[in-house]
Amino acid sequence: MTAHGYTPPPPVPDIIDGHDEFEVEAILGHRTHRRQIQFYIKWKGYARSDSTWEPSRNLTNCTGLLKTIALDTTFLCLTVIRRPP
Repeated sequence: MTAHGYTPPPPVPDIIDGHDEFEVEAILGHRTHRRQIQFYIKWKGYARSDSTWEPSRNLTNCTGLLKTIALDTTFLCLTVIRRPP
């Protein structure tokens, strides 16, 4: 929320190859869930409460950066595909 109680609307996603594409502000963590690696994503322009766990298969545009997750779990300005639930 900003001054005077106004909260700007979240950004509109880009449509790439028929999928909504959102920008990542940060990767806040990672875990293994049902034998699958997931990353806790803070979406750019969204509140932290809107962060989601995403399987690595949804992060197709940042595979090179994900290989370095063991060195640094905070990445800025990554682009990922977020598939509908």
